[in-house]
Amino acid sequence: MISSILSSLEAVKTDVFSYAETLDIQHKTNTWHLGKFGNVNWHIPKRLDPVRLQSAIDAVTPIYTDNMGVRQSLIELWLVTGHERLSDSEREKMLNLYNQKLSEYEPAAVRVVLSEMSETKTWWPSWAEIQAALGPYSNDTLRLHHSLKHVQRKELKLG
Repeated sequence: MISSILSSLEAVKTDVFSYAETLDIQHKTNTWHLGKFGNVNWHIPKRLDPVRLQSAIDAVTPIYTDNMGVRQSLIELWLVTGHERLSDSEREKMLNLYNQKLSEYEPAAVRVVLSEMSETKTWWPSWAEIQAALGPYSNDTLRLHHSLKHVQRKELKLG
C-alpha cells in the first residue's frame, strides 16, 4: 500500500545513510525527504500537484483513533456474523480478549479491517483471520500520513 501511494506521487527510493547525505540528495534532486518506510528511504518531488498530494494523505489518514472505536467495530462484527452461542459473560470475555490483542495495532487499520469483515464474513472470524487481514497495515502508514502532511505544509509555504 505504501509503495503504491508513494509511486503515485513519483517518490523515489534512495540509499541514504546520514543526515548530510539526505540534505545533499534533497538539494541535487529538488525533493523532500519523507523518511524510511519498509526499510527504504523515500524522497518526494517538490512542487507536487496539491490534489494528488491530498489524495495520498487521504489514503493514509486514520479515521478512528480511540480504542472504544475498535471495541464498537468488534461488537458490530459480532452482530452481523454467525457464531457459536455464548453467554453474555463469555461473549464479554471473548470481546475483551480480542480488543486487548488488537490494541497493538493502529486503531484506524483495525476498524477498516473489521468493517470489511462485517461486509464479507458470514461467520465470526478466527483470531488468525483478523491478524492476517491486518498484515498489510503497519505503523508505517501512520508515519507516512504525518510525513505527507509535513510536506503539504512545506509546499504551501513555497506557494
